[in-house]
Amino acid sequence: MIQVEKVKSFLIAPFVLMKWSVVFYFTHWFILCLGLIPSFVRGYQKYTGSHDFEWIVWIGRLLFLIWVIKTGIKEKEKINWGEIHWQDFAIGLLHAIWSYIFIQYIIFNYVNRLFSFIITESSMTMILNTIGLVTIIDASGLTASILFFLKNTIVIPLYLIALLRIIKVI
Repeated sequence: MIQVEKVKSFLIAPFVLMKWSVVFYFTHWFILCLGLIPSFVRGYQKYTGSHDFEWIVWIGRLLFLIWVIKTGIKEKEKINWGEIHWQDFAIGLLHAIWSYIFIQYIIFNYVNRLFSFIITESSMTMILNTIGLVTIIDASGLTASILFFLKNTIVIPLYLIALLRIIKVI
């Protein structure tokens, strides 16, 4: 018979993982700063339509990944592989797959939709009009640039951290 606590644990696993990832990301200021480097470049690239400074994005992402692993390994729970039975391994694998699918297709999908709902071309036009820059700055380009910046600042780093946590690197 299936135990209620195991089912509950299974169902909330993606939320626990996302909470851990958010806390990890936003409490390590250096990791957060490293995550901002590619985000600013991507925002600039999206606004200008150029691919300038692509090398900065890749170096920033590489440094981000290295620093997340370096920091995460220090905080990683100790796993005693000798005490893990195949049933526990199978349950852990199901948790990982479920968490990955839920985070990838539900949580991040709705985060992106929320960003797109809040940051629209009409809201950017209104803001630019209010501050008197509507004739200088392209509202459509600015909207796409801000959305791209937010995705690169929040979604991609949290996704990488959660993925590293799922596969037990951190």
